[in-house]
Amino acid sequence: MAKRPSLTVLAIAAGCAVVLASIGWYSVTRSVDLRVSVRSPVDDVDGVRAATQLMVTVRNTGAVVARPSFWVVWSPYPRMWTIESGPATLSPGATGEYAIRSPLVSAAVPEGELFIVKVFDQVSGIYFRSETGRLNLTGSPPIANPDLQYWSKVAPLGVFQPFGWSLASKIEPGDSISVGPSNGTHGARIVIYQDGNGSEPTLQYMNQAVRAGDVPVLRTTSLALCWRQAFDFVTLPGTGYPLAAAGIELSSGTRLAWLVLSNSQNATIDHPTMRIYSVMAQTAVPGCAALPLADMIDYLGGTSLETLYFSCFAAIWPRPSLAGDHVFDITGLAIF
Repeated sequence: MAKRPSLTVLAIAAGCAVVLASIGWYSVTRSVDLRVSVRSPVDDVDGVRAATQLMVTVRNTGAVVARPSFWVVWSPYPRMWTIESGPATLSPGATGEYAIRSPLVSAAVPEGELFIVKVFDQVSGIYFRSETGRLNLTGSPPIANPDLQYWSKVAPLGVFQPFGWSLASKIEPGDSISVGPSNGTHGARIVIYQDGNGSEPTLQYMNQAVRAGDVPVLRTTSLALCWRQAFDFVTLPGTGYPLAAAGIELSSGTRLAWLVLSNSQNATIDHPTMRIYSVMAQTAVPGCAALPLADMIDYLGGTSLETLYFSCFAAIWPRPSLAGDHVFDITGLAIF
């Protein structure tokens, strides 16, 4: 009869197996070693006040070839970023410079946010990571996403709006508003239906706050509002008070400055705490109008403003003559 191995022998054999497995794992992990660093400051390549692209340096200090892929972590939901440029593999001792890009603008790293870049080696199945950094952006425009190229859904409400902008509306009974990209991807198309009844206007705003440090920059920026279609500025006869208006609003505190598009007049109209710059334009066809930003900001209080809001807006007051659809189809804001 064969003699069974003793428990001591079995224990020794098991121990040896564990040691050998540990040595094997240690050997694998020691042979793979990637050092990851992120270039700072980060260029705001898309002008959205967030990092849609990062420049990452990966050095392979291990003994085997690595095939990196990239994940960026700044929120509870890490996302894989695509490689725009850089080598597919890294030989031992090699260094690769990678441009990686966010798959969605909503996954871009916001300015000032803490983040890390994780590199997954597809050969060994091991993750490596950069040091935690705080995003320092450079080259951001005073108005984020000025050409309205990027739209995203805002959690938890699921509101679809231009990235960096907020939507606000006031809809009177019997009226309606629709807002979306003008051609399915970018721009903004606002359609207000006014039934002609009631006493208050129906209006739609797309707005964003201008940082205090950007107010002097915005004041000297040559910016134009461009549209595919707009509607005429209409006033209450003899008063200058608006009945229909589409254009740009700058606001600070209780003061407002408007640029509106008119088929018939270039004029500056003053009301208490409000100035309207009416610019002659052909609203039924595509066009652009330069914004008098220096005058608008100076009217509101100048470059020392601590709070400034920039808005694209459309508003219709109830009048039987104004009943129907009113379209403000914005191409974007062009720097010239």
